[in-house]
Amino acid sequence: MALFADKTPLADAQAIRIQGESRIPGMPGRVRTVHLEPNDPPAYPGAIKAILAADMIVLGPGSLYTSVLPNLLVPDLAKAVRASRAFKVQVCNIANQPGETDGYSALAHLKAVEDHVGRGLVEMLLVNDRRDIPAPETVSFVPPPSSGLSVSVFATDLVDPQRPWRHEPAKLAAALIQMLEERTGPLETLAPLGEAIQPGLN
Repeated sequence: MALFADKTPLADAQAIRIQGESRIPGMPGRVRTVHLEPNDPPAYPGAIKAILAADMIVLGPGSLYTSVLPNLLVPDLAKAVRASRAFKVQVCNIANQPGETDGYSALAHLKAVEDHVGRGLVEMLLVNDRRDIPAPETVSFVPPPSSGLSVSVFATDLVDPQRPWRHEPAKLAAALIQMLEERTGPLETLAPLGEAIQPGLN
């Protein structure tokens, strides 16, 4: 199985087809579409089972065209996500990735998913709304959405102060848990790792 991308070096240029996850961001231009060859690879049954049993499905963060979308291009995986009763959230990257999402807004990140797999797969978009942390000049922050979105938005501080182009894991986890609890109610507290819960003692 191989991943291909069609990129246009210039706005009015003909698209060039590029093969390979590592080569796609290295070629100048704007990604128009990505696809797999063959286009109907089988899905791992265990993954289908986990998706259908999940309470929450999180798309991202990660390279939009070479990490997130390729999973959804497996037909049975996309069907399972759509059929699942789980709460489906797309995590928008904090910063744009050169060669993949240059100049993208939060809306463009969502639209890329919808253009490849259709609307209705994602229920909510999680975005970072903090912009006051200095970042290298090479980092282009993704602006928060203003309008035009087909889904609800949850905006909060997700930045890692030490690496402001990345999510801070604890902030991201807390935001996702808050989103799920607002939808389903408080989650059951689990015992610390290695500590058993004794019947009748909790």
